[in-house]
Amino acid sequence: MSDIGRFQRGDETIGPLRAASRQGAIRSVVALLTSLVLLALAGSAMAAPNSTSDTTYVTNGTVSAIARAGNTIYLGGQFSVVGPRTGPFASLNAASGADDPTLPQVSGGEAAVEAVISDGNGGEYIGGSFTHVGGVARSDVAHILANGTVDPNWDPSFGVGDVVYALALSSGNVYVGGSFSKVDGTVRNNAADLNASTGAVGSWNPDFNGDVVALAVDGSTVYVGGEFSGGDSTNGTLTRNYLAAVSSTIGAATGWDPNASSGVSAIAISGSTIYVGGYFSSIGGQSRTYAAAVDTSGSIDAWDPNPNSTVYALAVSGSTVYLGGIFTQLGANTRESLGAVDATSGVATSWAPNPDGDVQSIAVSGTTIYVGGYFDSIAGKNRSDLAAVDADGTLDGFDPELSGHIAAVSAILPDGSSVLAGGDFATAAGVTRDNAAAINAADGTVTGWNPNADNDVSALLVSGNTVYLGGSFSTINGATVRHYAAAVDSTTGTANAWNPDANSDVGALAISGNTVFLGGEFTELGTFDVNYVAAVDATTGTPDTSWNPDPDGGIEALAVSGSTLYMGGDFGSINGGVSQFNAAAVSTTGSGTVTEWNPDPNGYVDAIVPDGGTIYLGGSFSTIGATARHDLAAVDNEYGAATSWSPDLSGSVYAIAVSGGTVYAGGLFSTPDGSVSINNAAAFDASTGVVTSWDPDPNNQVEAVSAASDGTIYLGGSFTTFDLDAQAGFGSFSEAPANNALPVISGTPALGQTLTCSNGTWSGSTPQNYTYKWLRDGTAIGGATGTSYTVAAGDAGHQLACVVTAANLAATTASATSAQVSVPTATATVAATVGFSGSASVNASSGTVDFDETVTAAGALRWTLTFKNGKYGAFDAKKPKHGHCTRGQVRLKQKCGPATIVYSQGHANAAEAGKLDFSAKPTAAGRVALAYALKHHKGITVRATLIFQASLGGPAVTHTSTLTITPRALKQKKKKHEMLR
Repeated sequence: MSDIGRFQRGDETIGPLRAASRQGAIRSVVALLTSLVLLALAGSAMAAPNSTSDTTYVTNGTVSAIARAGNTIYLGGQFSVVGPRTGPFASLNAASGADDPTLPQVSGGEAAVEAVISDGNGGEYIGGSFTHVGGVARSDVAHILANGTVDPNWDPSFGVGDVVYALALSSGNVYVGGSFSKVDGTVRNNAADLNASTGAVGSWNPDFNGDVVALAVDGSTVYVGGEFSGGDSTNGTLTRNYLAAVSSTIGAATGWDPNASSGVSAIAISGSTIYVGGYFSSIGGQSRTYAAAVDTSGSIDAWDPNPNSTVYALAVSGSTVYLGGIFTQLGANTRESLGAVDATSGVATSWAPNPDGDVQSIAVSGTTIYVGGYFDSIAGKNRSDLAAVDADGTLDGFDPELSGHIAAVSAILPDGSSVLAGGDFATAAGVTRDNAAAINAADGTVTGWNPNADNDVSALLVSGNTVYLGGSFSTINGATVRHYAAAVDSTTGTANAWNPDANSDVGALAISGNTVFLGGEFTELGTFDVNYVAAVDATTGTPDTSWNPDPDGGIEALAVSGSTLYMGGDFGSINGGVSQFNAAAVSTTGSGTVTEWNPDPNGYVDAIVPDGGTIYLGGSFSTIGATARHDLAAVDNEYGAATSWSPDLSGSVYAIAVSGGTVYAGGLFSTPDGSVSINNAAAFDASTGVVTSWDPDPNNQVEAVSAASDGTIYLGGSFTTFDLDAQAGFGSFSEAPANNALPVISGTPALGQTLTCSNGTWSGSTPQNYTYKWLRDGTAIGGATGTSYTVAAGDAGHQLACVVTAANLAATTASATSAQVSVPTATATVAATVGFSGSASVNASSGTVDFDETVTAAGALRWTLTFKNGKYGAFDAKKPKHGHCTRGQVRLKQKCGPATIVYSQGHANAAEAGKLDFSAKPTAAGRVALAYALKHHKGITVRATLIFQASLGGPAVTHTSTLTITPRALKQKKKKHEMLR
């Protein structure tokens, strides 16, 4: 796989000299110079990303290619669903199947939950293969309390690679079966008991010589099924083949010995009958294929449902026994993997949901039968791996849509309104995305981008609004024919006309100007013969037939630096027969002339990343030229000489990315250093090659590594978990936010004034989201959670500050607090001189009154102007002819109205002490009143009421005054009712 992220142009390459003497003479010099350059760059490394993955959506299959553009992360691979991560253990709503995200996630190991049982107090015990539950270290077993937290005191320890397949609870003991040899350092072969409260190992020790996969307790007896057999199969000496009964106290085998012919996978007890299922063909010497019933006395019952293949699961409900497995027949009746039989006769009932895949678990709750396994449909409807079927055979609405790389549901526990499910799944309620998808970098959710490729997408390249795809597909968008390479819109995923039409897989892409380079297994593009690598027009897809490096084997990696294209793969010659193994550099223009760069790795190269004067190689090799380098190496960019940089891995490297002074590698490897154990994904100092502390620990191979410019690292592969996170297929590792400059408060800290809080400056992965909190004397102010805050009376005499919290997809956040600002203490009384300066007058055209105030402090001034009434009212020249208005009214235009007419009102703010000018414009009623008054009076009297409130508080100051307005001649409209303009 190739990473075509960030790299700089290196030195110009020299022509195709092949003189071995010259190359040999310069290798040591170049290696020394490159080492010095790397040492000089050592101080430029960016801050390290987290080892814990961000909470993003996951895939149900392998991710082989990753590219980020802006805030969109494009994924390619072999998957069909992208959804929120649940890990292999989920609590699901019993009606709808919706996931409860508060359940602690199970991660690490194989990320599998094989058994779930109730603790009788609202919690549960789980067993499987895992290392953490809810981020708490737990080895293959855990106790989850009723409040959804991990029991801090219950912590038995199993070995690396151990698995717990079965659990049973009785009389304060948790019985454990699986594949292990010790518990908490105490020898216990494949079966043990643990104190239900403390987790301490008990004395129960049946000592089986093979895996225990089924347990059931009945009184003082524990029935055990599995893969143990032979003369020392039980208690170290007794013969018990695949099925046994042992004492519940010390584990001594009883005389009960059905002697199955092969493995037992399931046990269910009803009364005195022990029902068993597995892959045996006889039991107790009698023919019983895959299912049988044994009496508690040890006699073999006549019950014989006769499935034609393995039974993995059993459940008894009343007079019915439900069976699940991989059979297609129950006796003479066709039953696909699931069926029900009479508990006495073994005859199949009519119940036949017919899932289209394996059934591995069954649980009955009332009239509902929960079925888990590895299937896509049941009862004729789509259901992924878990379904609820009524006793009459109809399908319930319960539809959690579980999905994962394996996705089998191995354990089911109905629990009131919830259903607990354990298995190998990774997500619930995902969306369909076939082999290509996009993740929103802001919140980790899937976007609408959906090219819908019909087969693997193994290479991605983003250029402007176009995403180029390479892989094994033949159609895009469900119907558009595109063989092995396509170009789609970066927003919609719709294919454009670009169509190189390769005849086999395209596994690598790179771009230079308007040329897209393709590498893979193809030998033709349309009608043109071209072997394994080609240059095509970025717009039309037309091959440049003059450019033809002509390697003799597949190309797995491409990278452009300046005018040079670096190629890696599995080839032995180039340019029609020139010997060059697995790595080469050619010109991006002309005919693709090969340069002198020749690292000569002795195995294939899957990854090439140029970075300045250094080229990093990853693959499966043990030497670079004559220098030992295991699977990961750095060479100079001129001749390919190995530098001193040598991480020395054990295993293949499939992908590389460089970020700052760190080199990230992914593959299927381990670091051989005895003091450090890092698997499949690692980071190395670019100057020394020393492995860093970054350790996500994926449980399977990594096929894609990408580094964003903000320091975020992305991994893709076939892993199903990281040690600390239940992240499958895709993982994002952000650099946590860090504050570089504190937030700053701007504005005047005074009553009624608005303060604003800046974000400050931050480093760390983007995009970042910010939240705010305002403090008074260090204590949060209720409800003050915005970027701005208005100073209140209670703030006087106190200190204000703001806190900014930055968050990205990383699990960690960071906060920074501004410097404090002081709010002055409120004054008891604030005086203000209120008066009119000069004479007021009315503007001839508008009737506006202009005047000014003088105040002694900053504050707010409210004013009201009203007409003063005369004997008959200010607006009538004589006594009304017709009647009188009621007390408190005056007559205006022969109509009674309020005695006080508001001429104008409003407010003005004083930023500081001193003169404050303002204007009073008449209201509509004021303009009418003034017009009438001016016809009969030389002037009118108004009352001015002014109220001043200083910004620092104190009582309001009121001043009331009267003034006579002698207006200029007013221009009046020539109309029946005279109005001021």
